[in-house]
Amino acid sequence: MRLTLRQVNLLLLGVVVLSALVLTWGTVETYRHLPPLPELFTTGDETVLFRREDIRAGQRVFQRRNLMGFGTLFGNGSYFRPDFGAEYLAFLRDHVADQFAREQVG
Repeated sequence: MRLTLRQVNLLLLGVVVLSALVLTWGTVETYRHLPPLPELFTTGDETVLFRREDIRAGQRVFQRRNLMGFGTLFGNGSYFRPDFGAEYLAFLRDHVADQFAREQVG
């Protein structure tokens, strides 16, 4: 079966339109199902830890510095910086080990 140039162009246009529709649908669904963001985050004794605006300000810094891919498994962040989660866990491991040794040995 041989396709004419017009048929190939129509097929390509169909694929592009269908892809755009799927991406638009996915974007709308993502924003529609965002988790709620409370106004305040507090401890059990009602001490305010941070506010919604603090989170939004952190997001703006993160986006302004283009840090979305840094330290991620699926992004290309591991090419630029270490995985921040793994770095923190290693720091925490050492800190807990030191604290445990101080408590046990003195």
